[in-house]
Amino acid sequence: MLIGSIVPAELMINLLVREAQGSTWLLNGFPRSLDQLSTLEEHVTMPTLCMTSCLHFKVCRSYSTLFLSCPEAVVISRLETRALTSERPDDKKHAISLRLALFRNEEKLRECLKQCGPFREVSQ
Repeated sequence: MLIGSIVPAELMINLLVREAQGSTWLLNGFPRSLDQLSTLEEHVTMPTLCMTSCLHFKVCRSYSTLFLSCPEAVVISRLETRALTSERPDDKKHAISLRLALFRNEEKLRECLKQCGPFREVSQ
């Protein structure tokens, strides 16, 4: 897998289910693609995860999205600053560029999540 790329949906879901089974979940930065959202819905059943999705129209009020909106220049600056003290390979310039490109291409995911339930956008 390329550094900065999205973790395959099946792998990510398997990790989530194994670690959080029987718990209430707070997913930070997930899902990052429609594929991840769709795979999550296919593999996780109620009551492990209660969610609403524009893909399958499940009705449940406990699923919501908090979207942190920030200009790309600020994101790049923050990641480059973090890279000074971390050894994370996904904080390198090429990985940051790839991550931002992937994010820009997921407007459909954000639109879907806006229709799925509570959606709050918070600016930097």
